Amino acid sequence: MAGLLKEYKNQFILQLLVILFGSVGLSFFIARLVSQPIHMAFHDSLTGLNNRHAFEDEISRRLEQKDRSFGLMMIDLDNFKCVNDELGHGEGDRILKIAAATIDEVIGADNFAARVGGDEFVVLVDMKNSPNVEAIANHLLQTMNERMDAQLSDEKIRTSISIGVVVATETDTFESLYKKADMALYESKDRGKNQFNFYESAFS
Repeated sequence: MAGLLKEYKNQFILQLLVILFGSVGLSFFIARLVSQPIHMAFHDSLTGLNNRHAFEDEISRRLEQKDRSFGLMMIDLDNFKCVNDELGHGEGDRILKIAAATIDEVIGADNFAARVGGDEFVVLVDMKNSPNVEAIANHLLQTMNERMDAQLSDEKIRTSISIGVVVATETDTFESLYKKADMALYESKDRGKNQFNFYESAFS
């Protein structure tokens, strides 16, 4: 009788372990299935950066805060159409990945980067932790020039970045902030590209 009870006990423990490990494995599998679509919904499939949807959510969240200590940098690749037209879209995709990786590396973990269009990127700078937006823009220009010069073998085709910068105010909305950054970006384009301009200095 004692031996039979012991056998039943061992079988019960074994079944319990099978159920436990099976549940853990199933939970992990379900988590993987759920997390992948969520990740893809908020990230750009080519570069791995946040996408436009994630950017709009993040900037809306920051605009709801009373302390709006952040700046918006709008970044556009110069002469990118020439890369696609002359070297092909495969090379264009490669350049976009390099640009995205460079932006992500330079801005640091405290700031937020996203790809919002074909060759258009944005960065939200947390000015509490990174108050010197000008230094970040300068570093980004310099590093991007070094990377692109090393990557593009055709001397006739050169790409760089132009940047428009605006610092959020208490009265800014998403639309007004985006428009100001866009205006500063095109000022950089009009002044010869491969540079940055603040909205205030360009239009005040």
